[in-house]
Amino acid sequence: GAPEFAAALANLGTSVAYAANAAEIALSNEMMGYWARFAATGDPNGAGAAPWLPYDVASENVLQLDDNIVTLAGGYRNAQCDFLSTLPTRF
Repeated sequence: GAPEFAAALANLGTSVAYAANAAEIALSNEMMGYWARFAATGDPNGAGAAPWLPYDVASENVLQLDDNIVTLAGGYRNAQCDFLSTLPTRF
């Protein structure tokens, strides 16, 4: 929760004071939920979270993780991602 998140930030050893806002704390909690469910079951979905759909080449849906977690239908910067797939994998 919020106290644990704030304590973790305070223990980073930096001299920069930082206080997470409510949206950042909520996003952090959502991400921890996705990772914990994935680690426990192999599926990040559940507990009322926005569904994280498996990758499908036909729909190219992606999950936007931000203040509002939503599925972006049709991919994200498809032209740029397609270009990256043309680059050599070995040097």
